Amino acid sequence: MKDPVILKSYPDGIAVRLDDRMEFPFLLRAVAEKFRESSRFFGESEAVICFEGRCLQPGQEDLLVEAIRENSRIRILCIIGKDRTKEETFRQAGQE
Repeated sequence: MKDPVILKSYPDGIAVRLDDRMEFPFLLRAVAEKFRESSRFFGESEAVICFEGRCLQPGQEDLLVEAIRENSRIRILCIIGKDRTKEETFRQAGQE
């Protein structure tokens, strides 16, 4: 993957595509940098987050969420999996 972190914005959420080969400490820094660079785009908002492309170990998801919070003004409502269509899942989770 050329870019280790790719963001896809949906009306009620953000899909965060993660490189599956990069060592986690470097990936964590890349996530922080990506959200810092995108903070003007997202502004002060609420979002449902979905992590894709990589199996996360226990605790890694929490570290990623903290990196997003520290480097953006996004209030994360919840984290979802990929069991349904993303847009529908984001919409429903945002409403709940």
